[in-house]
Amino acid sequence: MSFTSIKLALLVGICGVVPHTHDGTEIVLGDVIISEVLVELDYGRLYPSGFRRRKDTIFDVPGRPNEDILGLLHCLKTPILLDKLHKGMTEHLRFLLQHESIRTSYPAASADKLFESSYVHKHQSGCPTCNVYEISGTVCDAALKASCDELGCDETRLVPRTRLSAIEETNTTPRHLIHFGSIGTADTVMKSARHRDELAESESVIAFEMEGAGVWDKFNCLIIKGACDYADSHKNKKWQDYAAAVAASLAKEILGQYVPHGGPSQAEIPDTRFEYDFQISSSSRNQMELQPFRVDEDSLPEEIFYGISKNFEERFEKDQVNFFRTTDLGALKRELKRVQDAQERERALQNLRRIENFIKRTEQFRQVLHNIPGAIELMHFIWGPVKALLQVARGHPDFLNALLTAYERIGDELPEVGNYCEMFKYHVGLQRVLAALFADMTEFHENAMRLYSGRGAMPPR
Repeated sequence: MSFTSIKLALLVGICGVVPHTHDGTEIVLGDVIISEVLVELDYGRLYPSGFRRRKDTIFDVPGRPNEDILGLLHCLKTPILLDKLHKGMTEHLRFLLQHESIRTSYPAASADKLFESSYVHKHQSGCPTCNVYEISGTVCDAALKASCDELGCDETRLVPRTRLSAIEETNTTPRHLIHFGSIGTADTVMKSARHRDELAESESVIAFEMEGAGVWDKFNCLIIKGACDYADSHKNKKWQDYAAAVAASLAKEILGQYVPHGGPSQAEIPDTRFEYDFQISSSSRNQMELQPFRVDEDSLPEEIFYGISKNFEERFEKDQVNFFRTTDLGALKRELKRVQDAQERERALQNLRRIENFIKRTEQFRQVLHNIPGAIELMHFIWGPVKALLQVARGHPDFLNALLTAYERIGDELPEVGNYCEMFKYHVGLQRVLAALFADMTEFHENAMRLYSGRGAMPPR
């Protein structure tokens, strides 16, 4: 391979899809598939028990230098970051469709038609070849080239789609989903619902394309494909341009989240995803209208973390900031013990273990922040507000329950990096993603503390 410094290859385009993922989630046209596994449908080995196809998976192929992609996928699949991915993709798509050179738009929910797997695209009568399809298994050439409207395909054989029903009622564009899974690749186009379903069952694929094999073996590669048909005999080209636009929009967002260690500088690869505004409102802090955290697109991770700390610090009085700075994880755990003791005295026990996942998954980032100048202080700006909120919650069971529920949900959505913590230390792109998580948590704490300030949730001034 001539280009030895390529860290990531994105193969972006269109694909046919299986109507549902393995957990039952609907896939509709315009959704996007990201590869975890590539199944080469044309290649394999013949065993006495039958033909077994070759599978390449980024998770278990030995010797493949895939740590960056593996870490990226683990991050992208966490609920918080997946939500950011959806929002970024939607925003890029909106701008793309407004460009004067782009001549495509959402075709409409009514144009998204999934026929029953047993219903074949053919002439319904008057064609000698199509009339004996059940015997010969073939249809005429004219039927292969004709649209469903031209052939009069029976729409009573359409499969109802829950996601599309809601869209048709409101006449809006759907929120396109991102699906991670196995993609089947071959040198022929999949145009058979029966074979599609068989391969979905036997090979666990959720999409079909034709170009992936050549790139997959040579680069660290993600395949990103927009769903343009259901890989059946009713496929047409109506959705291709739009599906390609959605896939391109997602690819742009993923590139913004991927900055390899040792790659070009941040100035060379601008990233506009996390644009925090460090300007503080001139109104009083108690009356301040909250501004979103923003950062200059050329900022390095240490500058982003410093900006988050500075912005959070400026929204509180000096003695409040000192309260936060003197709170570590040990102080927070002692406060939790006091809350537990108070509940036992009042015989009003609530399940404090609901906050454990939040604490565990937040604390795992400490060793990463230690390697980013000035970033470790952010841990105090997490634990301090948690302690302050728990102090007031001791006397308000309803508030305590709401608070524990919120931390339980946040904890469930935070990524569990486990053995990949070392990767964060040296990966600028992942550090910037981590900064976004901390920005979200500090903003949540400011909102929560101001919301409950009337109950004394703010630390004493």
